[in-house]
Amino acid sequence: MKATIILLLTALLTGSMSFGQGPDLMAEKTKISSVCDQYSEAWATEDIEKFSALFAHTDDLVIFDGSSTYNGWEAWKNRLETSFPTAQDVKVSFRDHKIQINPTGDAALLTATEDVAYVENGKPFSFKGMRVTWILVKMDGKWTIIHGHWSVSVKD
Repeated sequence: MKATIILLLTALLTGSMSFGQGPDLMAEKTKISSVCDQYSEAWATEDIEKFSALFAHTDDLVIFDGSSTYNGWEAWKNRLETSFPTAQDVKVSFRDHKIQINPTGDAALLTATEDVAYVENGKPFSFKGMRVTWILVKMDGKWTIIHGHWSVSVKD
């Protein structure tokens, strides 16, 4: 009896026990994948409102971008806005998506590889194979980034 109660409590706490229809995880993965497309579009248009729709507007938002850390939406927004005047013709694409969603369908982890190309002061730059990790939660019915981490792999 005690073991059964412990198993039930574990199932309830981890969300591995479902009553009725659970979330359509494939549909949710498609929605999360579209966040990558929206992020790419935000860079292509350098539109802070498009970025704003993707990230949590809380002080709890944490972004690790290379060697810098941004805490809160305002800090991240300022970083993005300072990039706009110097970077032109920005193209961002994602590949090798891996998306994991918790059983209740309200939190997810996305890992991907990001390729970026842009022009700065008339010179083309590109970064291929940046590693990206995002933690997303469902807020007001839409997937929102609450943590982002970008890193460039070290070449041997």
